[in-house]
Amino acid sequence: MGTPINTIDPRSLRQAWVRAVTSVVPAEPQVLEPILCSLLGRTHLLIEGTTNSYRTLLVRALARCIDCNFQTVSCNGATAPNDIVGTTVWRPGPPNPTFVPGPIFANLILLENLDRASESALKSIDNALAANQIVVEGQSMDLSTPFHAIATKNPFEASPVGPLLRSALRHFAVCARINQPEAKDKAPTQPAHDPEAMLSELQPLLTTDQLLHAQSCVRNIEVGEEAAEHVLKTVRATREHDEVATGVSTKATLSWLQIAKARAWLESRDYVSVADLKALAIPSLAHRVVPHTDHLGTEFVDELLTTLIAS
Repeated sequence: MGTPINTIDPRSLRQAWVRAVTSVVPAEPQVLEPILCSLLGRTHLLIEGTTNSYRTLLVRALARCIDCNFQTVSCNGATAPNDIVGTTVWRPGPPNPTFVPGPIFANLILLENLDRASESALKSIDNALAANQIVVEGQSMDLSTPFHAIATKNPFEASPVGPLLRSALRHFAVCARINQPEAKDKAPTQPAHDPEAMLSELQPLLTTDQLLHAQSCVRNIEVGEEAAEHVLKTVRATREHDEVATGVSTKATLSWLQIAKARAWLESRDYVSVADLKALAIPSLAHRVVPHTDHLGTEFVDELLTTLIAS
């Protein structure tokens, strides 16, 4: 199911992407759009939802759409840095010792249940994503190209967000919120659906070279004065709001622009429009804004951003 796209047409890519992923997991196109924009914009992605198996299945479907090296780390309290970055081992003969790369050297890594990761694992993830490299025995090693981290976690309301997790989360440009459809929403006459069987039928839509080419096209998208003014106004308003402890950072601002460029490219435009920014504001910014008090959670931030982008 699905065939590689030789000459990349942005609109055809988006249609094929949605068709391929939704053949495995039911998801609305407006949920999938920021996910695709995150990959095209060379940013990292956070998927938030209440059902772990559903989140993971979605990421596996995404990975099947790209012909690349994909690895998974199931995070928990026992997860050690070596489980992510790799380890040095002694083997007979040179070179001795030998470094065995961990899953973070893949093109696409799934950090499953990031909110359950140990403190040492979170520090390693934070350091690697900040520098796009790791240091082993004093030697720096660059991560793969392309490299994308996709993390899954429970909703913010379901688990506390400590300082180490908050620090790691700042590297994720997009937070896509998904919920598994309720059984009552499914038609009784719907035929049996085997996600694993559908997943096995998926074929890559992009090679790594094609993904890199698309990302290069996205980088060349222009940001006009109107779009830039909208960004500055929105960012300033989050920083000056009385109920907000932490507004949109410079890093978050730049990543918002980057994925807006990806949406413009998917629309076959060479410039970012205000509509691109508005469409991606909540998935780009909501997880970056921290209210002063705990009871002002996701709903407050969503309403705030909705108001700001509409003004």
